[in-house]
Amino acid sequence: MGTAANTTNLNGPVDYTLEAEDAIEGTGFEISLLGIGNSVVSLNHTDYIKYSNISRGVDSLRITYASFFDKKLKIKINNQETEEIIFSKTAGFYIEKKIALCIETGSDVTFTSIDDSHSVFIDKIVFKDQDGQIACAPSTGDATYADKYIAPEPYIAIGQGFFIEGNSTSGKIVFNNSQREYITKESGESVFFRSKKKTTAKTSNTGLPVLKLGMNYSNTVGNNLHRQIGISFDPANSFEYEKGSDSKMYDVNPTDFYWKFPNDYNSYVIAGVQQISNDLEVPLEIIVKANSVINIKIDEINNISQDVYIKDKLTGKTQKINDANATYLLKEGTYTNRFVLAFSPSENTVLSVEDDILLDKQTSIYADNENHNIVISKNQEVNINNVELFDILGKKVNLWTIKEQKEVYQLEITKQVPTGIYIVKVNTDKGTMNKKVVIE
Repeated sequence: MGTAANTTNLNGPVDYTLEAEDAIEGTGFEISLLGIGNSVVSLNHTDYIKYSNISRGVDSLRITYASFFDKKLKIKINNQETEEIIFSKTAGFYIEKKIALCIETGSDVTFTSIDDSHSVFIDKIVFKDQDGQIACAPSTGDATYADKYIAPEPYIAIGQGFFIEGNSTSGKIVFNNSQREYITKESGESVFFRSKKKTTAKTSNTGLPVLKLGMNYSNTVGNNLHRQIGISFDPANSFEYEKGSDSKMYDVNPTDFYWKFPNDYNSYVIAGVQQISNDLEVPLEIIVKANSVINIKIDEINNISQDVYIKDKLTGKTQKINDANATYLLKEGTYTNRFVLAFSPSENTVLSVEDDILLDKQTSIYADNENHNIVISKNQEVNINNVELFDILGKKVNLWTIKEQKEVYQLEITKQVPTGIYIVKVNTDKGTMNKKVVIE
């Protein structure tokens, strides 16, 4: 299996969606609405939400919103403010507003409320362009590395250079006649790489399920970049390192993604794992140099009929990528044990943080890190049965059984847990409420 190197000057249509509540920066108030089925962000007074370092430039935005009054917002691209944009009242129904606005790759986009007492509820923003040729930054039209790349076949042609990798144990590398095979170029099993005449690689007919994922992102100078990684599925393979199936990544960039397996410090650009099943989850690690929007998509799929998903273990949300991108706005850092490749959608797991609006109004939850407590405040209409604390992988780390109903609980975290994001699950007579907290 071959994968393309990082490519630049990506052309073609652009269409990806950012949820309002996923904005890394902002002062907007997040609420959950039963009618629309997910969280939205309320902006009033001088509230704002900001998306940093978008992965692809676009010519237009599609904003899904609702408002009971006419509302003015400003959209700022980097440090350049647009004119005030009026979002007409919708009687509380969610509609889509189209805005023609040229935004270059790598830009920061900020939505700011004009100072007044009225709220606008923003559900999502779609970044869209028909052909990828945006007016404010036209493509140079250069060919990409992907256009020039040919995947190698099993046999090496005479006169072709190649690399050999050794392991940590000492020993000799021996070449002898037993390694010779008479494989003609016309057989399609050998490709000779040369600069002048193009050779077409023949598609493998082995029937092995193969998937190539691509990640679109922008570097710190605003260039479009695309990383491709590959994976195959075979009953004889596992998450352990297997020669001939796994290939380490040696050119990890400041922003990048790769396969990352349990108890293995290596990063892999190509991996071979066990056969596909509904329970299979293949771990991905994503590193981000600066707050950025990244898109994960299918570049190539062979001999796989199942739906393919990217699952976020923190939020419990799953995005199908057979015909769409999975899009995330991530803060600077390394994301281990959070994202996985999966072949079945998420069910209602403990990591879901979409709450009932009634419980959200009647209950507040936060972590008191100074006293190592989880603090819960509620009114008399809600009776709590028990409270559970989970890490982002869904492992339960604490359980509190509530025997007496009162307005405020200070629940001691009895175990030493590492700093990170956790989910507090409150089970009540009105339903279940989940909240993300940061424990330090």
